[in-house]
Amino acid sequence: MRDVLTILFPYLVLLYLLDCVVRVRGGHLLFVSHLGRRFRPAGDGAHAIGLLPTSRAVLSHNLPLFLSAGGIHLPAAESRWDRPLRPRDLRFLPWGEIVSVAAEGQDVLVNGTPSVALPTEAAAAATASAIREIAASAPSRRREKAEALIARSYDLEALAGLREAVRTPLLGVSVMSSLLFLCVYAVLPLALFAGSFRGRSLVPLLLAMAVAYVLAVAGACTARRAIDPDTAPGRAHLVLLLLLVPPGAAHVLGQLTRDLFARYDHLAVAAALASPGDFRRVARREMARFALSEVPPGDGELADALRMRERAARRLLAQAGLDADRILAPPRKQCPESERYCPACEVEYLGGADRCADCGIPLAGFEEGDRTRGQESACAKSSPG
Repeated sequence: MRDVLTILFPYLVLLYLLDCVVRVRGGHLLFVSHLGRRFRPAGDGAHAIGLLPTSRAVLSHNLPLFLSAGGIHLPAAESRWDRPLRPRDLRFLPWGEIVSVAAEGQDVLVNGTPSVALPTEAAAAATASAIREIAASAPSRRREKAEALIARSYDLEALAGLREAVRTPLLGVSVMSSLLFLCVYAVLPLALFAGSFRGRSLVPLLLAMAVAYVLAVAGACTARRAIDPDTAPGRAHLVLLLLLVPPGAAHVLGQLTRDLFARYDHLAVAAALASPGDFRRVARREMARFALSEVPPGDGELADALRMRERAARRLLAQAGLDADRILAPPRKQCPESERYCPACEVEYLGGADRCADCGIPLAGFEEGDRTRGQESACAKSSPG
């Protein structure tokens, strides 16, 4: 038995490390916390979500997916969501042309065609349900339904209530998975490789590992039920995953919390989880999208959809203690030589640039009398090239 475990142990470590990495697609957002307190936002790419069994990861998105009275705006194939929107970033589908809406994994299928890929299966299911609800409504009530759904997705108090409701179940999972982590990745290597433990029976340790594993799986199922009582397939999928990859039970919090806030807008998630500075940056980008996106003349549906979301965002910012009218105020200069800046991403530019190289929007001038925040900060760009 000792020889078998000695051979298997490196693979257990490798499986655990692989479980600590998540790949985030473009337009998706990841919020990571090592202890479940303050979360750090991250964009697309591969990210480590923490080596500790207490690490948590929450996925959200800022994809251009807008509901209105006349239809739904979906992201186009080549759209960019990290800047204010352009007409080519969206495609409009009237409600009358929507025959079927379904969720298949992380994809939302409209009329049988994958239309948008969301960060989690729960987010796809929630989005598909919202689209079906509005599509099935009487035309005179669709705008009212859309605005109510948008308001719920920005409801910071409801999000805080959900977070409080799952606090105890997640704490139980944290304790059980930490116990399993200590047994497998702290005590087991000592028993296998430390000379003072040679000759001692591994049976008590293996029994402790088995009990900790069962408790961690049971706690994860209980927490999953508290997070979403209506998705029995989600619990079955979680159990199957933990049976196939047992080391994942020591890091199961990262899996449990990924779709915790699947029904909420990323701005509400950032307000609840991120630090004030990180939340302000997320809020600035979102308010810049409302203020600086190009709405084609006569496209009342897109204009109305953005207005509904902006009103909900302003209410959320007020709840969070931020002044929505000042969130896009000119920043203080990072570099003394900077002459202009991008109102969306706040990158600074020297003379000779008219548009932001990343966002493609016109640059703005600084207010007179701005003081620098540090000579050693990032330098301004000289041209959009």
